[in-house]
Amino acid sequence: HHDRSQDLMTMKILQSLGSTSFLAARDATMLLAGFRQVTLMLKHGLNGESAYGAYVTRSVALHVMKDVKFAKRLQTLPARILATTDSKYMMCQFFMADTAFLATWSEPVHVCFAAFQKGHRAGMEAGDLTRAYRCWGMCITHGFLCGVPLVSLHRTVKMLLVQAEHYNLTEISNSYGQVQRFFEILLGMSSSRLQGEVIREQPGEQSTGHWKDRSDVPSTKDMDREQHIRWGIWYWCYEQLTMYFGELELGKICMGPSKA
Repeated sequence: HHDRSQDLMTMKILQSLGSTSFLAARDATMLLAGFRQVTLMLKHGLNGESAYGAYVTRSVALHVMKDVKFAKRLQTLPARILATTDSKYMMCQFFMADTAFLATWSEPVHVCFAAFQKGHRAGMEAGDLTRAYRCWGMCITHGFLCGVPLVSLHRTVKMLLVQAEHYNLTEISNSYGQVQRFFEILLGMSSSRLQGEVIREQPGEQSTGHWKDRSDVPSTKDMDREQHIRWGIWYWCYEQLTMYFGELELGKICMGPSKA
């Protein structure tokens, strides 16, 4: 048996493996390293981490190698490995990552929703409420990209925020409060007050001016984990608004500094 600290350390290693491969690998080296990592973890009985490692390997195949066929052949491997573990914490992480980064590219929307719901249930059972409700939040953003009616999404995000307030999940409230305002703008629900409100650009910063009046993208070097997530969700909302309203030049301005 192993404790959660081992889970976290192993995940950091795997995430580092994935990040390095996205930046540097242009051949099968990182894929082989990924398989070696999965094999080693299976040998030591770390099935939850093995599933996450298989996910990273498949992600590398898809993003770096551009080998969609190979990635699809690996598609069932992480889930088969995960079925042998009782780690609800790892199940929540797996469904959140696997569905967000891979399944949403190829699977029907109802399949992705079901996977996010599994992640939500696993997180609730593990007591990891923040990740559990982030799975719920990912259902909402994915539903928007797949054309689910805005009225339904707005109603769902309001329910999410009620639950977040009930469990005192400040991170979820701060992040998805931005998504709620985003839907209100698109639905034309904005009062004169809301029309002048910008989606928060930085955690803790007061909203001023129209959503188009934004400052330069802030440095992420000194942000903590929660601030990274909040800023990432703000960025997604802003990017979608620029496309929806045809403000492509604003979108280019937004994209430019983020690469620095």
